[in-house]
Amino acid sequence: ALARIASAALWRGRGAAWPDVREAVFLFDDKSVLRLMPRFVASCPTPSEYHLVMVLNRALEKDDGATPGLRTERGDPDKAFGGHIERILAEYASAGPTAAVLLHESYSQNLGVYEEAPASADAQGAAADRTIVFFLGAVRDMAPEETRTVHRACRALRVATVEAALGQQAEFTSKIIDVIQGHHMQGKLAPAVWRRARAAVVDAGESAERKVS
Repeated sequence: ALARIASAALWRGRGAAWPDVREAVFLFDDKSVLRLMPRFVASCPTPSEYHLVMVLNRALEKDDGATPGLRTERGDPDKAFGGHIERILAEYASAGPTAAVLLHESYSQNLGVYEEAPASADAQGAAADRTIVFFLGAVRDMAPEETRTVHRACRALRVATVEAALGQQAEFTSKIIDVIQGHHMQGKLAPAVWRRARAAVVDAGESAERKVS
């Protein structure tokens, strides 16, 4: 499953990485993470499950940091999920506007990629200067505590958070990523995310105002 997910996330085709993907990060139950970046595509031009698993196994067995685009990191045992969620979000948030999107078919709000986008330069250029970090379960759904940790990190870092569904049917993670890539290629993904992110900020402000009053 990891090989299929990584292939969908990074490879556009043989030897070619998706140009706008920064990395795919896998968080494991032992609080370690595997970070795969576009440069890793050169190490495994053919993203078949067999080749990808073979290259990953070889790189992880050596664990010498010599494989381009592959990094493993141990977590802080005293922090939730090793502290990786907040730390990695902080890396992107410090570089510019960032939104976090949690995807699951049970969320009541649809991401809204087919809604008509406002004709503004902001909507058209959202993908160029902003970062979207997607969180979704791989093999299993995200646990409630994982979701809460994402929300806590986003509040601490002042990162807009969106909970949304792409559809009501449960699908393999690799297929969901294929759908995300397709919407991005059509120019619909980033505008939809930032519309939802702005709406979430407004809703949070109104909720805080009601509590104060």
